[in-house]
Amino acid sequence: MESTITECGESDWEHFVSLEFETMKTLSDTHYKKLVEENPGKTESELIQVYGKSLKEDFDFTSPDCRIFVAKNDESYAGHVWIAYRNSEDPWDFECPVWIYDITIHPDFRRQGLGKRLMEQAELWTKERGRNIGLFVHYQNEAAISLYKTTGYRIKMIPISKALSNIRGLLDSSIEFRKVTKEDQAWLEKIGFEVFKKKVQYSINKDETTILNKYRELCKKIEEKENQVRYVGINNQQELVVSIWVSEAEFNEDFAYVHEVVFDEKISSDTIHKEILHQLEEAAAAIGKKKLYVLLHDADGIDWTTFQKYGYKIPGFFMEKRLK
Repeated sequence: MESTITECGESDWEHFVSLEFETMKTLSDTHYKKLVEENPGKTESELIQVYGKSLKEDFDFTSPDCRIFVAKNDESYAGHVWIAYRNSEDPWDFECPVWIYDITIHPDFRRQGLGKRLMEQAELWTKERGRNIGLFVHYQNEAAISLYKTTGYRIKMIPISKALSNIRGLLDSSIEFRKVTKEDQAWLEKIGFEVFKKKVQYSINKDETTILNKYRELCKKIEEKENQVRYVGINNQQELVVSIWVSEAEFNEDFAYVHEVVFDEKISSDTIHKEILHQLEEAAAAIGKKKLYVLLHDADGIDWTTFQKYGYKIPGFFMEKRLK
């Protein structure tokens, strides 16, 4: 059979929506149930039409920054990759990457190399625009994670959250935490900037002055928040070794959001990480929040499994491939 990769045309839209609908049913039972509940009595074909309408309402497929590439086998719709510039930006980003919103192959056409060809097409389009490319993958999808890693993708960030209850003090702690003072500022900027620089340079090359200015702008923005708290940790030798910074989350006022977790690499250990996690929860409680959200970056120096060990939920990984 002859296979081709083309841009999605008007005649492909129904096939695109149908395959997206099947993917949604398979991977997101919650979303499918919600769709059924909101559209009682509708047949599956009617639900697909409703779903297709909602896709157009939620996303601008006519944007020049969006593409759907379609794989066909002898003119039969075999799969697609849907990409666009990511619609959100993290504090350390200087530009948004191109995002793979979905890549899926119809069951009848799998194991024919079409997924690889679609990925190559997506990366070619992205590279022509001078951007990196990223995606989200469920943390239990080990086969996909392994495949992405072999083609140059790395785990960049991990969204982590926890509902907090009965926060108890640690019986034995090697770090004493207190709120920051003016005397701490030089150390805070030095250690905070070093981690922030690693986060920036994970994705793009920028000079230190530009990165420092961006970091200072970010710090000023956080300082202006009404509901925020910043702590430093001091070891037994009375040295500053840890800093954490938490505020009310902009995306959901029920959550405390962790802006910064930095520490002296010389003290890094499972015990220290446990103490840091405990202080993060204390900080969330201090600003009146019972839920905590962490966007853990590869440069943060704490393994995501540490959070998982203490009851944090990890839905998946944000992965990125540098193309520039």
